This record gives sequence, C-alpha cells and structure tokens, in this order.
Amino acid sequence: MKHLLTFALFFAFCVQSFAQGQDLNANKIVCDPFNPEDSTGQILWDLVNSYEKHSHFARESEMRGNKSYAEALTRLFNDQAMVPNDLGTFEQLIQKVSIADYAAAGLEKGGQKFFLVLEKKPFEATRASDSDDYIGYIRVFKIFSDTARLGKEYDLGLLYELEIRLWGDSLQAEISNITLVDNKIYERYMLSGFGYHGNSDLLISNNLNKLVIYKEPPKPKVPKQTKSGFFLHGGYLFTNYLYPEAFAGNQNPNSAYSGNEYGYVAGLQYQKVYGEKGFFGILFGVEYEMNFYDFEYSNIRLSYTLDCDGNPLKDLEGNPYVSRKVDVSNYTEQGEITLIRPEVGLFMNLGLGKGANVQLFGLVGNAFVSSKSYTANATVSYTGFANDLELSNRPELGFYQDKEVDFNGDLANLQSFMFYRLGASLDINLAKWLAFSILGEYRGSMTYALRFREFNCAFLDPADPRTFVSKFDFANSSRYYDAFGIQAGFKIYIKERKKQ
Repeated sequence: MKHLLTFALFFAFCVQSFAQGQDLNANKIVCDPFNPEDSTGQILWDLVNSYEKHSHFARESEMRGNKSYAEALTRLFNDQAMVPNDLGTFEQLIQKVSIADYAAAGLEKGGQKFFLVLEKKPFEATRASDSDDYIGYIRVFKIFSDTARLGKEYDLGLLYELEIRLWGDSLQAEISNITLVDNKIYERYMLSGFGYHGNSDLLISNNLNKLVIYKEPPKPKVPKQTKSGFFLHGGYLFTNYLYPEAFAGNQNPNSAYSGNEYGYVAGLQYQKVYGEKGFFGILFGVEYEMNFYDFEYSNIRLSYTLDCDGNPLKDLEGNPYVSRKVDVSNYTEQGEITLIRPEVGLFMNLGLGKGANVQLFGLVGNAFVSSKSYTANATVSYTGFANDLELSNRPELGFYQDKEVDFNGDLANLQSFMFYRLGASLDINLAKWLAFSILGEYRGSMTYALRFREFNCAFLDPADPRTFVSKFDFANSSRYYDAFGIQAGFKIYIKERKKQ
C-alpha cells in the first residue's frame, strides 16, 4: 500500500468483488467502466477520463502547455510505456516515443485539440504470467478537431489500443502501453454516431469498428458512350426538276420528247444528342451533290418573222425575206450540276430496342451551285419564204438542210437556292461505337432553282450563238428543286463527358 487512499480503494475493491461474486484469485476478471456500482470499472473509467483530460496539456482557455497537466499525464503511465507520436509530423504518426518524451513535447507544443471516443463494452483482464497483476485492453478513437458533430468531415483520426495493468496487490491501474491499431491512419471521414456518459468530455461509441464512415465520393465524370457522333453517308437521288418540256411555239403536233434525270450525294454530319436518354438533338453538316440529266426532242417545227433583235429577217447576202421555218429533226442535251449544301437541323431518336433505333430528322440550308455545264447537239433544216418563193437547201444564203450543230456552255438560269430535307433513318448497331444506317428522305427548295426567262429565237440562226443554248435557258416557268433520296452510311458514336 502506497498511501491511505490506495488502501481504502483496495478495500472497496475487495468488498465489491465479494458482493459481485468475483474471485480475486481467478485467472480472469470482468468489469464495467460504465456502471457506477462497479468499483473496478470506475477505476478504469477514471483512468481513461484522466488520460483524455491531461493529454490536452492545457485547459481549453490556455494557449501554452501546462506543466501540471504534463506531469499528471505521466503519472497515469508505467515509466517504460511507449506511445504513438501524434504530436509530430504526419509521417511520424506510426512511430512510438516514451511517455516522458511525449509529455515533454506536448508541454513545449502547447494545447492539443482533439476528442476521444471510448468503446462502450465490458473490460476483460487476464492474470499476467509473471505476477499477480491483471492485463487488459481498452480501445479509443482520437479525433483531431476542435468540434465533434455528425455530418462533419474530419481530416485525421487514429484508433488506439490502451494496454491497462491492474495491480494485484492494490486497487490501482496504469497504462503500460498504447498501440496504433493496424498502423492505420483515418483521413477524410465522418462519424456514424456517438453519445456521452456523465459529465465527462469523453465521447461514447457502442462499436468503434462502425464509428468511422466515409463520405461517398461523387461519381467521376467519366467518358460515357452516347448517341452523339458523326454520320458518314452517301446515296442515290430521284431528282424531279430537270425534266424536258414542250417547246413554246412548236407547230408540229407530232413532235416528241423524252428525258432522264438522277443524282448522287455524299456528306458528313455531326449529331449532338441532349437529354438523359438522347431523345432529342441537333445536327449540322455538309453535302456534296451531283445532278445529271439528258433528254431528246424530235420533229420540232418553229417559225420566225423577226430576228433575235426584233429586226426583219435577212439572208447571208443581206436580202430580206418574210419568214423562216426551222425544222429540228433531232435535239439532244446532257448536263451535269454540282452543289455544295451546308445544313443544320433537328432530330428525334424514337428507339427500336437495344440493337436498333429509328430517327426522324429535318434540316434546312442553302445549296450553292459549284458547276452547271451542258453539251447539246441539234440537227436543223431551214426554209425561207419571200415573195411567194420558198428558199430551201441554199446553204450560201443560210438555208441549210439537216445541218448538225454542236454547242455547250453553262446553264445561265440555274441558281443557288434555299432547301429543306425531311426524312427518317433506321440505325442498326454493329458495336457500341458504330451503327449502320439507311434512310429515306424528301428534298425540296424554298426558293427557285431554275428561274424563268422569256426567249423567242431558239435555233433561229446557226451563225448566232445566242440562238443555240440549253433548253433550260428558256424554260416555260421557274422551277423549285425537287427530289427523293435513298442513302446509307455509318454512324460513329463518340464518348463525351456527361453527368452520371
């Protein structure tokens, strides 16, 4: 016995042990630090409570270390005790120092801000093999913060295991060692819950293994496969604006004409989807379009009384005559038109199961004419009438028989136009990033592609190039662009960052 108080506590310990049926000679004892009626448990409670109090090295209002606190902390430990160096740098946390060095460092550093959470469970101690002392363990969690509350995120925490020695010959306990459990350092964590016991500053937890929880980090904005991507396409066009039409002024009811027209197109689009399911989107792109036509006329008869300038007719020798009959036995023309078509529009993805999609789209844009050439051939016979005379097969006077004339040029009346496209596509997925697409569409224009120009001297004079021009240079009326298209291509989907 060191002093009278120790003797009194030991006497109370013996009485309590007898009252609870504990055998002081047993190899194992169990007590409850949270039961005020358990005297052994209260010794342990006071020990841990004092450890928490004096480990601050100062009162809350003091900034500098308090020597009495440091000395009181040292007295709670065995002289040979080693403790984690949580007063040092972050890298020194798993290193151990003696309790004397720890107290000296704490006194020099000053007040330490932390909370201590004690695990609420019975204390079990086993008799030491080399003495009558009992050795047991208590776990505490140290929170390095000036406040403790639920929902707060803490930067640092340590789980300690305190080795407690109960002296067998007296009612006294000391801390013989402190170990950092699993050498683990807790960072950026929160508390699942805690309580209080009495008027102590110690916090209480039923299970320290479940005390620490981690805030679920936000899901990273990783690239996600979407229906945004590029559409490389090409196809065939059934155009319907380059058709032949009857010659104005034709006097032969038995004349005939026929024609053919078609086109090709190739393009590249970028399609950007919006919405969680990619239902709606915008698209923009550019197309390169080629249109072709050819037609043939036969047995056309035209009659003139004035030349292209509105003057009386004259033969090659300058002699006037009354009228001129033009018989076109055959006329053929072929043309090629190229268009550059920038466009922008909207689309909707309707879906069609996991492996396919139906898309509706509409676009507008402007078609710029890149080229517009033609070549033509006409076989023409001329007859003149003057003073009841018929002049035919007189090439020296300009009255030719079956004269063949080749000519070419640009389609003067073809112009750039504003257009629109409406259609639907079927997309068949080949991979997560690739789909094969086929589409049908209607193409129209909002402004004229061919404009009307009055012309009254077709084939009039092979010596005057103004009279040998494309039939589209004197169409009977202005025309809108008109076509149906069938296309196919590949959609290459891209990865983009989206909110998960």
